[in-house]
Amino acid sequence: MTTRLEMIEERTNVIDFDIFTTRGAKRFLCDALHAREREVEDIAQKAQFDEVAAYDDVRKRLGNSLAPDDLLLHLRHVTANTDECASICESGILGIKDVLSRPNALTDLFLDCGVRYDKGDDFVIVRGRRHALSQVYEPRFNRMPHSPVDDLLRILAKDSVVNSFIHESCIRSYSSIAVNPEVVGVLEKIAGREGLKAIGDWRSSASPYVVEFTATLDELDTRNLIPDDEAEFLWGGVLRHKDAVFNNLVFQALMACVQDVDHLYAFMPPGCGVPPSSIARITPLDAFCGSSEDRRDSMCDRERYCPICQEGK
Repeated sequence: MTTRLEMIEERTNVIDFDIFTTRGAKRFLCDALHAREREVEDIAQKAQFDEVAAYDDVRKRLGNSLAPDDLLLHLRHVTANTDECASICESGILGIKDVLSRPNALTDLFLDCGVRYDKGDDFVIVRGRRHALSQVYEPRFNRMPHSPVDDLLRILAKDSVVNSFIHESCIRSYSSIAVNPEVVGVLEKIAGREGLKAIGDWRSSASPYVVEFTATLDELDTRNLIPDDEAEFLWGGVLRHKDAVFNNLVFQALMACVQDVDHLYAFMPPGCGVPPSSIARITPLDAFCGSSEDRRDSMCDRERYCPICQEGK
């Protein structure tokens, strides 16, 4: 199966927006500006003293040669999986409600804890008691005292597909999320003795993986990528939301070259999934970060020392 990442070569107007690492950000700017690496390094050097002027230089050089629709974002998602991601390879990355509406290890875990999701009626059944997910959006629901079941209902109603990284200098620091997913942590609070044993068994067999996939700006919920009020220069007279997001992404690519980006997230809208054709690569977290002896083959950012990766080896 041909992935969309491989299709980039066939569509000359599409650029792989991959700024997960410093070297990836440099590569993107080289491709977008049709510049040599040395030119990009000179711009990054300028950005250390005047980031606004350096961004203006990059944006002027881009002109209209690159538009928001030309970007194919290369994203990373961390997940825990008990079948070596075979289900992700087959079905892609799904929302939690779609996951629970079909047979799989997570659905079995929920059943062992006395919880079942009815997709047809959008109800959650907890030990025989039915809870409509629609009640999460009722004003009185948020005024009621919180219970573990309420927290579970909120997670399922949100139906988040994937939280993914556009940039993160050390993804290992998020491995605790991978092996302790939020929904499993909440499930633990309402599980009985047999359910707790099932959760323990699930965790002992789950391993963290990094799933790399591609998405266009139109496929993302880009609200968290809108420039903040302190970055008026990124609006630059644009009228469209997408253009402001595009400017921010270009700016963040420049900042990644300066090593001045802590982390940058991307979110998928509720109800959307990541199809198998959009998945570029699935790598165990340990292999993704690389060994302490040889960093050359790792996909993490090796242009800076990472104490977390060092401690994890």
